[in-house]
Amino acid sequence: MPGPRIQDIVFDEVNEAKFGEHGITVRQVAFVLYESGFELRKNRNRRTGQYLAIGRDSSGACLAIPLQRATRQHTWRPVTAWYCKDAEERLLG
Repeated sequence: MPGPRIQDIVFDEVNEAKFGEHGITVRQVAFVLYESGFELRKNRNRRTGQYLAIGRDSSGACLAIPLQRATRQHTWRPVTAWYCKDAEERLLG
């Protein structure tokens, strides 16, 4: 089953603060989601984000970004972001 269609991403004060807690900037997350391409996986059960995007920022660092559906069609909101664990990074090959 293919993943959802993602046309737009919603950033807000809450998710930006959560990125910052992990030492990650909005620019890094935007690069992964808009420019670099990413692997999209169904997230684990009972997690806030339905999907997990895994990709590389402009410096090559691997980021894991859980996404939850926003109110507009094909629009998603990153819940938070963190630097990939080894298992997540292996998904990129």
